[in-house]
Amino acid sequence: MDRFQSRIRRIVARVGRIVWFAGHYVAELGRSGWRVALDVVSPGSEARPGIVHVPLDARTDAEIALVANLISLTPGTLTVDVDPMCRTLEVHVMFIDEGKEDEVVQYLKETVERPVLDLVG
Repeated sequence: MDRFQSRIRRIVARVGRIVWFAGHYVAELGRSGWRVALDVVSPGSEARPGIVHVPLDARTDAEIALVANLISLTPGTLTVDVDPMCRTLEVHVMFIDEGKEDEVVQYLKETVERPVLDLVG
């Protein structure tokens, strides 16, 4: 009976992580979509595009692919290249201030990579 209860707890915990991640990602999509939409309809563009290199903590090809695809699905970002040997993503970002590349990298790691690793790990 204890093994059954333990398995149920793990299943409930995993479902909870999935629901949390879905809500988190939808909120991120809304926030990013709103920023891109405002830039498109506003006179004069505030976009300052650039490329950042994101070192990954993800280990497996599936984790790397999931992180890369979720970044590409988010408005204003696009994964340009994946280096599985160095576990690094090259990401085109629509809004980046000069000298703030590290902040963008940290933001991508905290809002996409860490939640993905929490979900699959």
